[in-house]
Amino acid sequence: MNARAALAAALRPMGARMWALGLALLMCGEAFALHADLGLSAFTRTSWTAKDGYPHAVTAIAQTRDGTLWLGNASGLYRFDGLRFRREDLPRDDRVSSAQVSKLMASPTGGLWIGFTMGGAALLQDGRLTAFTPQDGLPAGTVKAMAIEQDGTVWLGTTRGLARFADSQWQMVDKVPGHPAVHVTGLLADSAGALWLVSTEQLWVRPRGSVSFQPVQPALAVDDNTGIAESPSGEVWLCTMKGLQRLQRNAPSPRPAAHTNGMNLTVDRDGGLWCNDRTGALRRVGRPAGMTQLRWDQAASVPSYTEDTRFGAFQNAGITEDDEGNLWLASITGLHRFSEPRVRRRLDGTTAALNTHTAALVAGDQGTVWLAQRFSAPIEIADGTVTAHPTLGGHSTALRSDDGAIWFAGYFHLTRLAGGRTERIDLPAGTSTEVQALAQRRGGDLWVSLMRTGVFRRRSGEWTANGGVAALPRMPAITLATDASDRLWLGYMEGRVAVLDGDRATVFEDGNRLPIGNVTALYGRRGHVWAGGEFGLAVLDGSAFRTVTLHSGASFNSVTGIIETAAGEVWVNSSRGITHFSAAEVRRVAQDPDYRPRGETFDTLDGVEGGAARLRPLPTAVEGTDGRLWFLTSAGLYVIDPPRLPRNTVPPRLHIDSLTLGDQRLQPGRDITLPGGTTAFRIGYVGLSLTLPEKVSYRYRMDGVDTDWQDAGNRQEALYTDLRPGRYRFQVMASNADGVWTDRPATLDITLAPTFVQTRWFLAMCVLAATLLGWLVVRLRVRQMAGRLRARYEERMAERERIARELHDTLLQSTQGLIIQFQAATDRMAANDPARAALNEALDRSEAVLTEGRDRVLDLRLSSPPQDDLPEAFAATGKALVQGRDMTFRMLVEGTACPLRPVTQEEIYLIGREALLNALRHSKARAIELQLIYAADRFCMRVRDDGIGVDAPTLAAVERPDHWGVRGMRERAARIGARLDFWSRPAAGTEIELCMAASLAYASAPPRRWWARRRSVSR
Repeated sequence: MNARAALAAALRPMGARMWALGLALLMCGEAFALHADLGLSAFTRTSWTAKDGYPHAVTAIAQTRDGTLWLGNASGLYRFDGLRFRREDLPRDDRVSSAQVSKLMASPTGGLWIGFTMGGAALLQDGRLTAFTPQDGLPAGTVKAMAIEQDGTVWLGTTRGLARFADSQWQMVDKVPGHPAVHVTGLLADSAGALWLVSTEQLWVRPRGSVSFQPVQPALAVDDNTGIAESPSGEVWLCTMKGLQRLQRNAPSPRPAAHTNGMNLTVDRDGGLWCNDRTGALRRVGRPAGMTQLRWDQAASVPSYTEDTRFGAFQNAGITEDDEGNLWLASITGLHRFSEPRVRRRLDGTTAALNTHTAALVAGDQGTVWLAQRFSAPIEIADGTVTAHPTLGGHSTALRSDDGAIWFAGYFHLTRLAGGRTERIDLPAGTSTEVQALAQRRGGDLWVSLMRTGVFRRRSGEWTANGGVAALPRMPAITLATDASDRLWLGYMEGRVAVLDGDRATVFEDGNRLPIGNVTALYGRRGHVWAGGEFGLAVLDGSAFRTVTLHSGASFNSVTGIIETAAGEVWVNSSRGITHFSAAEVRRVAQDPDYRPRGETFDTLDGVEGGAARLRPLPTAVEGTDGRLWFLTSAGLYVIDPPRLPRNTVPPRLHIDSLTLGDQRLQPGRDITLPGGTTAFRIGYVGLSLTLPEKVSYRYRMDGVDTDWQDAGNRQEALYTDLRPGRYRFQVMASNADGVWTDRPATLDITLAPTFVQTRWFLAMCVLAATLLGWLVVRLRVRQMAGRLRARYEERMAERERIARELHDTLLQSTQGLIIQFQAATDRMAANDPARAALNEALDRSEAVLTEGRDRVLDLRLSSPPQDDLPEAFAATGKALVQGRDMTFRMLVEGTACPLRPVTQEEIYLIGREALLNALRHSKARAIELQLIYAADRFCMRVRDDGIGVDAPTLAAVERPDHWGVRGMRERAARIGARLDFWSRPAAGTEIELCMAASLAYASAPPRRWWARRRSVSR
């Protein structure tokens, strides 16, 4: 698809989207409507200059659907998120020879139209730039105006002509009679379908359904500073250097998103007109309804007209209103934002005539308030008027009692004002100091606290120190207040508080002192009793006070005013500013001692200047009889009307704009893959809310890392370190200054690639290497242990052989000699000698003993098999057994000999040796054969002889306890999991077979072969 086709596809649904967006703006307009009677000086004005990064001499300004405020000048394009200016490097297009921006217009599809000073235009949509030049059908010259009709047709005017985008291409329009190359300075597509064109010399209109423009002759001549715009009520207005004129009244309808393209005119969503000109004057008409024309030289007579000439020259960037209701004005030296104030400054307290830092505040009748000043007369403030009362003189503090009377306290007397009449009451005799605080109970008792003197009660015209209550501290109270139960509360220095219920006093001191320093504010008129001091805020919980800490962990300082409204909300005036807690938060504070409430604070960003810290006069916050709240600071008097507090219901437009690895800043899409070895990264995000962006709050979490949302405050960055390779999802949400959160989080899927050492292959290799290493260690250890066992065995066998030799050479030889001598002696005896028979029997027994001794010596000399060759061990044993006897031994091996398990091999050897010894001793055989069978599935050993055999009763007999016999052989076979069988018949020899599974016998699997190799060793 080529650029034109792509643009056509993008613009095709514009018409429906424009009106849907316009309807949405109209429906939410009431929430952001600017007060029609506000003068320009009453708006909260915030400015950004070059020191804040403002690009010099801005020529164009517009806001796109994502909330971004775009600025253009001779250097190019910039974006502004309410905090920072950032240059936008446009994608390079060789057909765009200059980046000097002359005009900007937001597209309903979310893109941005850019007009260039050196000719040509472009659409920036989703990061792609589509450029158009005169070769594409655009007129030459600087782009001065743009407009979009209801059907999505885009109009563009330059200093040398007019064009529209239709049928997938730009078309030059020459339907302006007598002006084929008209110098366009303004365009407006109104809600009735008409297209208005402003040139340097003439005003034109093309009615709906017409193809040609018709000249219009306004009463105010057009000039090069003319602007045109349509109001929400359908009125089309023209603004020139001379004034305003209404051109046409259409039926009220939702406004198009791009509702104005005038050089110096815009209409806010409440219908107010804003005009600026190149001289630097900014004018506002808050209520233009009913007007048809207004000349600037006669505008002073219009009540809703105000102007300000302090901005310096403008660069014809125009005025624009964002979707939150703020008005933006770009001058040569700065960018200015006008917002309806959330807190209105009623009086400037820094003038010579009024010093609010030393003024006492008290509520009057019908919503008025009074300011009592120490060195001048008190003043009464009503809507639009300030009235001084010089007859009342100067006063240090003031009080409104429950009966509606207003009390003023001077140096030597009190003044009571009620029903327009005054009453003067002298202070206690002998006192000459200022009154610090006042309070009156319902019964009429009046309480005063005098500096450096103490507290006094006036009852029935008589003053009594401390009210005659001995339990009260004998010191001046800083503040006095009565609660809803008519109890009197007294706040002292160092956190002391006392309460008087009737005449019974309770004092919070020593261990019950409040940890808030000097108590400078008390309030208990509704629901709860609150105390404020230099170091915190506290609330009465049963019989004790507990401090209140903000959700952020911060505490209050210099609390001098507290109000709890009938709606259950709490307002606190402190050094932080004016803090508001909703009724829901107050209820949670009362129910949960550990709860940290969330509050909103109105501070310098909201136009609240100065501080609330003071020792007197107190309090600095009062509720008017009409429900409005009044607050004093060192810089002025401020008023808030809670039910009519302007609220921004537009949630921030949130997006994740960066991911930083070290010094490398990446622009992530919906997902991103990070290289292996990444140990730390930062994720940047921004919630676009152009109203108080400094108060946008964030919370985020990383799935798989964070178990809950992390409260980030206003920090626009999240740092993560030491994450394992894998897939993660980062989520972030934002709320605006009024606590409106985004509906859904912005997300970023992150894949952290593993390094080679973190891959599964590497882990598998490590496991394999560790297994191999472990196997080698075990083999080495087994070999070492086997070597040690073999050495110990050989040592033991050597010792056995030594003992065998000693026995043979000494005991057996001596015994044999004795037998020979006794035999010789016996032979000399007579044959019929009874002793000869006895000696012969003894000699027979001696021969048996000698034979058994030789067998035992032979047992000592027979060693266990080597650990690596069982056949050789049996061959050596058989040879030793038959040596010197009329007997032969043959050794057979079937299959390939394999190493056996060490324990198994030793048991097999001992069983085989026992079988050979039994054959040698009892079989009277001439030949003995031992066969070892190494099969793939089993191992077998067979021992055969051709002797006399054994009958069944003998096999079943139990062997003697001092010999192993058959039972010992069976026990050894059972220990290694082998089966032992015997076959024997008299005169047929004996065969013994031992068999066991290969898995139990072999140390490793034997080689499988389809033939078996047989080896014979004969002895």
